[in-house]
Amino acid sequence: MKSYPSLFLLLLLKSSCSGDFRSTPPNPEEMLRTFQISSEFRVEIFAAEPYVTDPVELTFDERGRAWVAEMRDYPYDPVRDEQSKSRIRVLEDRDGDGRVDHSTIFADGLPNLKSVLPWKDGVLASSAPNILYLKDTDGDLKADEKIVLFTGFSVLVDPEGQVSNLRFGIDNWIYTANDSQAGQITSSRSPHLESVSVLNSDFRFRLDRNIFEAASGATRFGHSFDEWGQRFFSQAGRPINHVVMARRYLKRNPFLTAPLATQFISDHSQRIFQLTPPEAWREARTRMRRRRSREMGKFRDRVSTGYFSGATGNTIYTGDTFPKRYHGNAFSGDVAGNIIHRDILSPSGPSFIASRAEEEQQREFMASTSRWFRPANFSVGPDGNLYVVDICRKFVETPASIPEPIKEGLNFYSGTGHGRIYRIVPKNLQSGSFSWPQLHQATTAQLVDQLANQNQWWRLTAQRLLLHRQDSSAIVSLRKMLLTHKAPQARIHSLYALEALSGLEESVLIKVLKDPHPAVREHAVTLAEYFPGLLADLLDMTGDSSPRVAFQLALSLGEFPAQEVLGGFRNLLDRYAQDQWYRAAILSSESGSSLELLKSMLSDATYFEDENSGKVRFLEELAAVVGARNQGKEIQQLIRLLAQSPTFKKDLWKISGLSGLARGLKLGQVLSLELESAKSSLKTLLASPSSKIQEMAAKVARHFRIPSLVVAAKREALQKTLPTNRRSSSIQILASADFKKVRPIF
Repeated sequence: MKSYPSLFLLLLLKSSCSGDFRSTPPNPEEMLRTFQISSEFRVEIFAAEPYVTDPVELTFDERGRAWVAEMRDYPYDPVRDEQSKSRIRVLEDRDGDGRVDHSTIFADGLPNLKSVLPWKDGVLASSAPNILYLKDTDGDLKADEKIVLFTGFSVLVDPEGQVSNLRFGIDNWIYTANDSQAGQITSSRSPHLESVSVLNSDFRFRLDRNIFEAASGATRFGHSFDEWGQRFFSQAGRPINHVVMARRYLKRNPFLTAPLATQFISDHSQRIFQLTPPEAWREARTRMRRRRSREMGKFRDRVSTGYFSGATGNTIYTGDTFPKRYHGNAFSGDVAGNIIHRDILSPSGPSFIASRAEEEQQREFMASTSRWFRPANFSVGPDGNLYVVDICRKFVETPASIPEPIKEGLNFYSGTGHGRIYRIVPKNLQSGSFSWPQLHQATTAQLVDQLANQNQWWRLTAQRLLLHRQDSSAIVSLRKMLLTHKAPQARIHSLYALEALSGLEESVLIKVLKDPHPAVREHAVTLAEYFPGLLADLLDMTGDSSPRVAFQLALSLGEFPAQEVLGGFRNLLDRYAQDQWYRAAILSSESGSSLELLKSMLSDATYFEDENSGKVRFLEELAAVVGARNQGKEIQQLIRLLAQSPTFKKDLWKISGLSGLARGLKLGQVLSLELESAKSSLKTLLASPSSKIQEMAAKVARHFRIPSLVVAAKREALQKTLPTNRRSSSIQILASADFKKVRPIF
């Protein structure tokens, strides 16, 4: 490592303490004056030190109490922190004025605490390497029971990337962020269950069904659901990502080279409009990185500020107090830029596009002039307002990402003991007494009624409590709500409440498949996977007007026997073959990547008459799966189809099929196929008048042990390496060779 002059470090340390970067944060009231926010809103203090310190997550339980994960050991130094310091705190507003006036430490001494979620008279907590269940059994609001539910999550990564953000979803699963980190997760309650790898994924589980699995996503810190159950997450420099395809579908076909199941959906530059100047240490690090890039000859453009680098807390607003145009908007913080960013979501095929609001093209939804403002997370409360969790630290950065010469002068624990939670409220909303919920006292019938509440917090909390109670007396009223309630949100929640109570029947679901709202139909299609008798109804829906319903059909039909769904797949390809997500959805299943589907397509002489590039691409991707799957009979059949099918009137189709097959064989590392029965078909393709078909066929031939095909591969090599005036004669010599005397080169 290069040495740097001590004068440089002195200047750096001096500048780090100058300007607006105070040695202690402004007090809560002073901090309010540093905020710039839309004129439609005001910011209030909900809680501050000493009632809360170092908060990174906030959630409300059915009693209206606020549960906070306090990450007091951030960024965690095992040398300095000999004992775990994180803790769970319960905050209460006992006088109803909207501000916390009572605080209780529920659990202390927890390592790597990032998240807390109310669950069955206790809470779940993410505390790497574990997910815990903690409960108070004697009524003093202090945990005296601790159970390790799951273990195996990584602790060898940056604190922000450890397991975090427990979220109860509309589908009755609990989702957690994992930042794609490696780990073999086991259940302590069911040690007989097979461990689950979470490498390159997030994680989800159901305690009521005792199941768990890897989930699509690469959430760094912060994820949430919209009111229709679509999941979005933050990832450092990418504040808004959408989970397009569930991992359980991609898992069906390990040979599919497909999208990553998620999509970065922002349509604008990741520039942010912060009000704070860059920190001196960030500028110094940027200069060092630029110098290193130049020395390595990479010349990468690097900036120290002004762009997303610490996106956190992605939260969809699903409350009922903000103006209607804010409903369904996504809010993300950037802890490095001291801002809160807002995106407006618009449907786009099976995914979304996230755009800046017209009035926020040159500013952020909210920004602070103080570097101490570190918006790490958000929560939509039972009152319908947006809560901002501010860890309020001088430095929010992983020490491992800072060069040693700079890191030596920085105290990463500066600010420990501070922390604020703010509430963003519409200006026209009158301040007054708060009536916090008491849903724990609600009857089962009252909980069912709350599934129609305009605020998603009430709907989800009521659904969770119905799941906990398992009161079958709710089934009749839930069915009535599902089939007759005017609000589609209520119908979706009642649908999954029925599923949680094992009260969903085929006769009811068949009606829900015809629901007027596409989101309700989409969820009904998902649940229909467990009802084989509904296949005919699903096939009748392949012309559905909703792109998302059609996408879910492409996924769900793959759960049924191949011969019965081929027509449905063909109908969907007719409409959506141009979109990579629909192609991947079909190919993810065994039936959707079968030669039976290709034969079905070829049985229609008009199917490949147009120049539909989406269908061409699908054929290539299907052939790649066949190659990577490496089943001799299937490969032989595909080559025969490409050689003999009369409907392949244009070279483009044969070229695509051969190209995909060659790519799949290469990806599958298939080196020495012994398929004598494929010899004549490949020779036909190698003798094609089309040089491009010859070239692609030769690439396939490389993976065979048949001597004649080895010659073909050599012929392709000669075409590329010999001078033009020598090619034809050399190729003729090879073409006339006695194949039986040629020795395989593999």
